[in-house]
Amino acid sequence: MKYLVGLRVSAQVDQVIASGIKVILNNGRRGFIHWRDFGPLWDLKKNSFTKGQILRLVIVAINEKGEILLSLNRVNESTLVDPTNPFNKSDDFAGTLKCLLKEAEDLFNQFN
Repeated sequence: MKYLVGLRVSAQVDQVIASGIKVILNNGRRGFIHWRDFGPLWDLKKNSFTKGQILRLVIVAINEKGEILLSLNRVNESTLVDPTNPFNKSDDFAGTLKCLLKEAEDLFNQFN
């Protein structure tokens, strides 16, 4: 799997450390959520995460070594566009909506 900035992923908590949370992505690749993602409440929030817990995250950076930096707090941020979303480059909302409605209608008709 190719990882890109903006991609939403699920990851399993591996270890909570003073500087953040180490996670394991679905294919065994590792990522990291820095404590700054939680702001001044990190000391309180870090105790709410347990090993094995599944988190929904967004990739915010990939450095030159290929290390993946993730965010829990920014997962719904609209400025981090998911590159796998087929509608992320669409300037024509009406056209996109029409396409989605047609697909939904076709799916609905399969069951009738």
